[in-house]
Amino acid sequence: MVAPRRSCVPIRGVELEFTDLLSEGARIGKEKISSYVLGHAGGGTTPKSDALFPYNSFWSIMARQNVADAQCFWITVYVPEGAEAGDYYGCIRVKTKNSGSGNVGIRLHVWDFKLPERMHLKTHFGMEHKELRRLYPKMPDELFREVIFRYRVNSSEHRVSCQGNVAFPLTIRRGNRIRSAYRRFDEDMNLLMNLGMNVYCIHLGDLMPHVEPKAYSLILSKMQGHLKKRRWLDVAYLHLDSNLRVTLEDQAELARSASPRVKIVAETRGGARLGRLPKFADIWVVDANCPKHLLEKLIKLGRGEIWLDATCMPGQHGPLCKSRRWVHCRRLFWQMWSLGVKGIVYDSALPTGRPGEPLIYTWEEGLMNSVRWEIIRDGIEDYEYLSLLEETVGSPEGDNIAMTSDHTGQILRKARRLLRGIRAKGGFVDLWPNRERIAAILEACRDHA
Repeated sequence: MVAPRRSCVPIRGVELEFTDLLSEGARIGKEKISSYVLGHAGGGTTPKSDALFPYNSFWSIMARQNVADAQCFWITVYVPEGAEAGDYYGCIRVKTKNSGSGNVGIRLHVWDFKLPERMHLKTHFGMEHKELRRLYPKMPDELFREVIFRYRVNSSEHRVSCQGNVAFPLTIRRGNRIRSAYRRFDEDMNLLMNLGMNVYCIHLGDLMPHVEPKAYSLILSKMQGHLKKRRWLDVAYLHLDSNLRVTLEDQAELARSASPRVKIVAETRGGARLGRLPKFADIWVVDANCPKHLLEKLIKLGRGEIWLDATCMPGQHGPLCKSRRWVHCRRLFWQMWSLGVKGIVYDSALPTGRPGEPLIYTWEEGLMNSVRWEIIRDGIEDYEYLSLLEETVGSPEGDNIAMTSDHTGQILRKARRLLRGIRAKGGFVDLWPNRERIAAILEACRDHA
């Protein structure tokens, strides 16, 4: 982030220019560098600057004409696939009409390993088709499909699974007759799977609130068969819905018999009851504001995986709310890894008008990211770094290390000490230095594999 400022005198006509990022025998072109102007957009309940306006948008041009105080510019560098590892150096030239110009140096380090397309952390962020349509009511269908595609690609670039705009392929008719239409569903799923989606959640409550048990079983059986045929069962989850006539326990029992390979997700509210949860679900979604000691107790009970619901509620700010400091938003993912939480849910990624803080804003030219949306990507990648290191060296609490050489053993012991320290502090560590240490160890382990 860059913030030009001059004491007592407004800065006029701020312009940013970039140079190529150069390394020994390698180059990342300046076209891979994007800049945004930090500002306030509608949506949410907190009047805090969070939206990232594209540099050449009308609002950004107007904001750059007269900077009365420090105006923040968000800088993003997209590293092309296949870029050589090492340090890259470049420069940002800041030019103004009344305060001269200056240079800001850039140093970028590219590590010699690649993160997988599908993340360890399960993500399920709300981006419903009907909500998107409400945001673009007059747009023709053909252009709207392009908007949906941009939202999907944007979610993939931020390591997030957003499935809400996937049309459910089955509908129920009179007499519990099932009608299927898989063509569009398969097209959407193929695209999302290629973009790295790791959660596809089946919400039958949205499809048919008055479903009978027989139809419930039939639909689940058909869905499992199709998902198995397309090899998508590993990302399939069934969300139990308390609004159905069928109880949660009966829904789980029907699901076990009709689709035993689809994992079951259930929500829980109220920290006092966490210790008495039944065992019918594979994943429990818990409010992110749940007290830490109750969350630890639930994880130790072994009732299944735990996912956090980080959505803002009326009168209650979640951990990804604009009112929180940005470092706390990113630290959430370190805390999740330390506790053993395996997934995160956020229902209000779009400005829907409901209580909550959107992560993506809309404007006349399409979608606009927020600072928190960028931080979420960093946090998910932090979680992936920690998970990859734990996979590489084994459990931090383990003692036995299979050494191929003294140097390799030193690397593994150093890695385990680092992971133990992060877990012991509950993720409350210096984020950037520890991410650098983890990346260096992963690179060293790759070199000595």
